[in-house]
Amino acid sequence: MKNWQAVAHFGVKVLATYFLGFIVACIAMTTITIAGQLHLKDNVSDDVLMLGFALALLALSHWWLHIPLFKRPQHVKSATLIVVIMIALNLVDNELHWGMFPTALLDGLCIGLVEELMCRGPILFWLWTKAPRRWSPYWWTAITSGIAFGLLHLTNYSVNPDWTQVLIQVGYAAAMGFAAAGLFMYTQNLSFTIIMHAGFDTLAGLSGYSNSYVGMNFQDIASLLLMVIVDLVIGIWLMKQLSRENHELRF
Repeated sequence: MKNWQAVAHFGVKVLATYFLGFIVACIAMTTITIAGQLHLKDNVSDDVLMLGFALALLALSHWWLHIPLFKRPQHVKSATLIVVIMIALNLVDNELHWGMFPTALLDGLCIGLVEELMCRGPILFWLWTKAPRRWSPYWWTAITSGIAFGLLHLTNYSVNPDWTQVLIQVGYAAAMGFAAAGLFMYTQNLSFTIIMHAGFDTLAGLSGYSNSYVGMNFQDIASLLLMVIVDLVIGIWLMKQLSRENHELRF
């Protein structure tokens, strides 16, 4: 990202981008509902809202903020392996119900698209501009955007009002966000993290369990710890690749 230059008043425009994206999504949802007199199921309504928000963020990021989200991908083979590993982490101790595949896939795609654009989009570039001089900007951006991704999952309290469960998810989402930020900066293309995130959440949907719930038995705790450790190892490896002296990657 060293060759990327922020536009004037970048921080204000980033904040406005998220606000405008939400407004556009609400307008699109209202228009679809009124025009078609549709009685959408709750999950479909949520998906439409998320898709509208994601498309608005994508358009504003490209034409207003001028941030490079989909440059020519770098290190495709190693990045693809990382994506497969991160998706496969959700196969541990999960029984899949394939009859739920259409709904799980739609939900996974919408969640993956919107959350990656939210947390690995404008805010990641804004955090890059705030990196302290004594920090590697790659480490700073990955850690802080990972924390932001984790905190985003505090909203799951509305689905599962159990603070223990919510804080567990905040923790492992932060680890996943750290690795995902590294993956985006390593590949220079958001497609890899979108596919990883969508695949991960699709498997969660197929398991019949919400990502806002983690079992408290030994097997579930062990699989959770495995997920966190692998995500952290991947993130650290990516940071080392990005932080090498004279590294060829330059955003």
